[in-house]
Amino acid sequence: MRTLVDVATARKIILGTAGTTGVERVPLAESIGRTLAQPAVADMDVPPFRNSAMDGYAVRAEDLVGPGTELLLAGAVRAGEWPEGAVLPGTCWSITTGSPIPRGADSVVPVEETAPAANGHVRFERATETGRHVRQAGKDVARGEVVVGPGTAITASVAGVLAMVGVSIVPVGVSPTVSIVATGDELVPPGETPGPGKIRNSNAFALAAQAAGVGAVVQHVLHARDDAAATRQALVRAVESDVVVVSGGVSMGAHDIVRGVLSDMGAEWLFWKVLQRPGKPLAFGRLGPRHVFGLPGNPV
Repeated sequence: MRTLVDVATARKIILGTAGTTGVERVPLAESIGRTLAQPAVADMDVPPFRNSAMDGYAVRAEDLVGPGTELLLAGAVRAGEWPEGAVLPGTCWSITTGSPIPRGADSVVPVEETAPAANGHVRFERATETGRHVRQAGKDVARGEVVVGPGTAITASVAGVLAMVGVSIVPVGVSPTVSIVATGDELVPPGETPGPGKIRNSNAFALAAQAAGVGAVVQHVLHARDDAAATRQALVRAVESDVVVVSGGVSMGAHDIVRGVLSDMGAEWLFWKVLQRPGKPLAFGRLGPRHVFGLPGNPV
């Protein structure tokens, strides 16, 4: 067991023992906060067709020779529709954002750069150029492209990307289970009024919340008195989990018995004490496949 390691070394040792917990598949709506286990690959181009980036008019750029040009309004297309016709020379189509670009058109003029004209025509206040306000097929994502890599935490924005590329059932890492054990004769439950010399058990619930906040499943939140039998009894339940976090009892006082009890249970300690303040008496080890953390009782 190494003693008095720096923070970077402690982190390296911990991460060096980390593994995976298997893969399960969950509906996209239930995947928030989980970790993607396999690459997400686009099943089609995004966008899948040329579409308009603006509300306005689809035109042939060569028809707009300068300010004041008038074109016949010959058609219209909205988002969700597919244009059957084509934009012919001397004509334009009204178009909404996201709508497919009709055949023949190669530019979109925003509506604010136009005005109605006589006889069903539209007046254009300026010339335009080919490709203006036209989003090409596959501009955002190409079919077959990996859009999200394994190991990515699924946030709201990642969920949106997964939906965009057709992922409705998401392969995620199985959430690790965690048990929290707070030690100390002085601890009473949060709902109890502490008597003389007692304090409420805040550490266990703060640690459980931190574990849940990073995607773990909190299996047990336990309290152990400062004696070997009670500590062992709590730890026997705790080691049902993938990760065991013990608060208190890892320093050098007469009642700091956690490391000894876990050693008797077969724990192999990889380090004890970290060059940090507060939190110097911090222990980490393995008990079979389980990760075991011994934290000092100081909640800071």
